[in-house]
Amino acid sequence: MVSVSALRSNLLKIAPACDFLAVKVSAVIVFAVMVLAVFTLSACRSPGGMGTADSSDVDSAAVQVDKEAPKIETKVFTLSQAKARARAGKRDPLAMDVEAYTEWFYSCKATFDTEDVRQDDTNGAASVALRVKGLKFTVALPITVHLPKNAPAALKEHEDGHVLICSLVYGLSGKVAAAAGKQVLGRTFEGMGKDMAEARLMALDQAQKIVARAYQEGTNDLAEQMSRKYDELCQRYADEPKMSRESLARAAYNELADVPQTVIK
Repeated sequence: MVSVSALRSNLLKIAPACDFLAVKVSAVIVFAVMVLAVFTLSACRSPGGMGTADSSDVDSAAVQVDKEAPKIETKVFTLSQAKARARAGKRDPLAMDVEAYTEWFYSCKATFDTEDVRQDDTNGAASVALRVKGLKFTVALPITVHLPKNAPAALKEHEDGHVLICSLVYGLSGKVAAAAGKQVLGRTFEGMGKDMAEARLMALDQAQKIVARAYQEGTNDLAEQMSRKYDELCQRYADEPKMSRESLARAAYNELADVPQTVIK
């Protein structure tokens, strides 16, 4: 069996969907940070020097966060299913002969409230400068635990440790989202394009990437580091049954987080 700790990595998906109005622009940008056990894709990088800030006009109340309760699901697989996926050339944990694995999905939907600072579409092309006036986030955390049929209790307990770490990190997601929003609140972003819609998309894409990266670092990246540490601790104390997987998961969390623990029920 391939160890789960050797396969864990992160995945960032960005999927914008924008709705633009005439003068006051209300843009809905949806992005999600997703952790799987195998695949790695490059994360979006925050653009440097692309926006300007007006800190005197930043109102922290303009950033709102709605948090959904985490959803935890357990799925059971069989050895024959795993072999069939491997024969089919599938590139997922089940096809790579893992004992068990846990998927977690730090989802964050952001609605941007913006206004035009200036715009110009008189020379056959369009340019715009947008100021971010407010943001509203909706965050969620679906978790799926994949276990083999008739999984031993020790294996279930180990995966429960990953679930606990994800829940503890999710307890920080409200503050993380608010802090991410404040990185772009009050800033002006510029965009160009063949028309005004394309120019606005370019401008908003800069703000989107900054927020997405900040949320990823504070949730997905933190959970990934803690999970790797947890797997290391489990290997170190494999012969000490008094060290429960829960205590090791909390130890991994405490080592890498400087905040009180809050498990979201």
